[in-house]
Amino acid sequence: MPVAEMAKALRLPGVRQIGIVVRDLARTAGAYQALGIGPWYRLRPKGMEVELRGRPLDTRIDIAVAYSGRTQLELIEPGGGDPNLYDEHLRERGEGLHHLGFCVRNVARRVEEVRALGIGVLQRGTIRTPTGGVTRFAYLDTREASGVIIELIESRLGRLYIGMSRPVIAVGRLLGDFERVRSDG
Repeated sequence: MPVAEMAKALRLPGVRQIGIVVRDLARTAGAYQALGIGPWYRLRPKGMEVELRGRPLDTRIDIAVAYSGRTQLELIEPGGGDPNLYDEHLRERGEGLHHLGFCVRNVARRVEEVRALGIGVLQRGTIRTPTGGVTRFAYLDTREASGVIIELIESRLGRLYIGMSRPVIAVGRLLGDFERVRSDG
């Protein structure tokens, strides 16, 4: 499917996140902090369920976020367990841009819609925080058409859709879901 046709069919809102796969999260956060991007905050998940191409994984990742304007930058460092999409990225492409993230209100419904368009899901999952936050995500198989993976992201606190704005991260920090990344940067 041509990228313009795919983009129109997906009805995506504006980009809210740029995902970057790295080998050393603290080192990379420090380098970006020196460029004026930061501060960086590491997610402290309570639990994570992930599946790669429909197969459940036992995998660990380290995630940190910061903002540049309204856009969240996300650093992802694979941390062991079953191989995942981030490990594949490092092996095949090295460090760098992994995905563009778009916030949606219902990932499950949107996944059904994209599958009906013939777009597959590479990896999907749910991340839970100690204070009851739940983020559902799905990485769409869009690299061939657009050159990058598109991620659908749904973040909620209970039934309340909360998105991914700076205030959400600030509240998460106060509640203990995020901690400041310490780096030598």
